[in-house]
Amino acid sequence: MAGYLIAVSSPESVATYASLGSYGTQMSEPRGYWRADQEGTFADYASMAPGDHVYFFSNRKIYGIGSLVALSDGCAYQNFPGATSTATTVDIATVKSRILLDVNGIGTSIRWICTFRPDPAFFRRGVDMDDALTYRPDSFRMLRSFWGRSFIKLDDDEDQSLIDVLLRANFGVKPTEDGAFSDRSAVTHRRIQRRLRRGHRLDATALVTLARDGQRLKHEMTLEASMAFQLSRRDRQTVRHFGRWDYVTHQLVASPPKPPAYNDWIDLFGYSRIPGSSTIGTYHVAELKKGTASAPDVIQLMKYVDFVKDDYCFGDYSLIRGYLVAAEFEAGAVEAVRREGLRYYTVGRRPPITRYWGVHAGLSLIRYRVLANGRVSFARVGS
Repeated sequence: MAGYLIAVSSPESVATYASLGSYGTQMSEPRGYWRADQEGTFADYASMAPGDHVYFFSNRKIYGIGSLVALSDGCAYQNFPGATSTATTVDIATVKSRILLDVNGIGTSIRWICTFRPDPAFFRRGVDMDDALTYRPDSFRMLRSFWGRSFIKLDDDEDQSLIDVLLRANFGVKPTEDGAFSDRSAVTHRRIQRRLRRGHRLDATALVTLARDGQRLKHEMTLEASMAFQLSRRDRQTVRHFGRWDYVTHQLVASPPKPPAYNDWIDLFGYSRIPGSSTIGTYHVAELKKGTASAPDVIQLMKYVDFVKDDYCFGDYSLIRGYLVAAEFEAGAVEAVRREGLRYYTVGRRPPITRYWGVHAGLSLIRYRVLANGRVSFARVGS
């Protein structure tokens, strides 16, 4: 399973959310549109799946462990109907009876929420960030770059390492003892379920509609969020062009350890498991452009493909699918795919076999369009 590390202001806030079994990011009010960082927050909620783990971070310490649970359709919801489509200040009096989560009277500042339960417990004993990073350091990628974000998503390997650290630090602590935060999640979830309506469903179409510019989008982050949503929901047309992703995330760090301000970030990343197993069979890397893609964008994508090949695939390009997604493509971009997107690599030993990776063998150019209903559709260039 994946994991989410959520930053909160104080250990008291950890106790509040851990006990409630529900969390929502408090955001500044939008001014008629959603900023890129707010759309990025939506993208994080959009990729949540039941069973993913939840952790909290405050004052250099990590607390956990919880698991996301679905109360109806998914485990993430709009905090009130119209929370995504209303990109302006909301009068709490108009939505008070429909708000799912309100902490200290900030309900309208919380647009999206998730629901979870202790698994096995949210331990009071937190683990210092440095102690976590020194355990299996090669497994931690996103944790090293956690800076300036409300929360981050951890892949299966990083998630398991964090579970190991927390369970070992709290070995012998029983969930019913003082070593764990109180659990009132069942009460909270029953109250949320009573209020849940169709209008609380998380849906990217409202986000897309606000950022629409004809058949294009005004922000690349909107494209990230909509693709994360459609891939996570296994949208048929999206899966047809990108395959079925079992893990979806955005803004994945693609650099060796260094100050976060200088990191490179993969727009959209994921992987697919071999059917019937937990083994990863394919890694997906996508570079997104809201407008027209050019030759340098192909080079940028290949930089990320090479990073994934070294960091995840042990030199085997056959495990990677790369996608350059844009509204249009310059002729130079198409030519660069043939020239810059070509890789030869060797697999096996007795005998060694030389293989080709590139266009028609792992690399695709995909054009996007915004439809009238707020969905984003895709078409492979050259097909």
